[in-house]
Amino acid sequence: GSLFILLFSQIGMQSFIIIAASIVIAVIAKKGGQRVYNLEVENASQKREINYYDSMLMDKEFADERILFSFFKQINDRWKNKSTRLIKQQAKLDRIVFMQQKAASVVLYIISFAIIIILIGPVKSGTVTIGFMIAFVNATFNLSNMVSRAFGDAFGKISKELGYVKDFQELQNLSITQRADYGHRTLDTINTIEFYNVSFKYPGTEKYILKNCSFKMEGSKRFALIGINGVGKSTIIVNFHNN
Repeated sequence: GSLFILLFSQIGMQSFIIIAASIVIAVIAKKGGQRVYNLEVENASQKREINYYDSMLMDKEFADERILFSFFKQINDRWKNKSTRLIKQQAKLDRIVFMQQKAASVVLYIISFAIIIILIGPVKSGTVTIGFMIAFVNATFNLSNMVSRAFGDAFGKISKELGYVKDFQELQNLSITQRADYGHRTLDTINTIEFYNVSFKYPGTEKYILKNCSFKMEGSKRFALIGINGVGKSTIIVNFHNN
């Protein structure tokens, strides 16, 4: 009977460790998970921007534009700056996760040492054998490692998911702003658009996109601008909108 009571009391100590560890890790993981989520949100926009720059620098479809507009150096410098900043933020994110795990482990070890101190008295009195104490200490440290990793990771993910849900709900609750009704405006009828000896090149470049370009478009007809990349189709359309 006394042996059963002793074993039950030791199991109760392990239960206390589990409960205490769960509370401590839950608090640490909640705070750490929210910080991790905020950094991931901040990093996501930078990752997208870096991917855009990477496509402009490496993709085959941008080859003509790289030569035409000579933007390789400028975009490459932006890519380097963004990548360096993202690497630093990712390192900060990894440090937060690492410190979160270590903080939980330290607290668990403190609780474990407290239990060991409690067992010193029973060992001296002979109620508990030294072998039982060693086995209990090993089980306690194994429990600390298991709980700090598994439970900490799980609760950290839950905290991040709650962040996702919160942001999604805020997005869903955004009010829809109706576009202002400015009424209908009738533009002046344009019967003819004519380009006469027009030349154009982008600032900072030497190559002319349009060189002595002349053509005439009648309002009663439909026209299509056809040509390979870089011959000025978009330039003509943009200038129409700007003017």
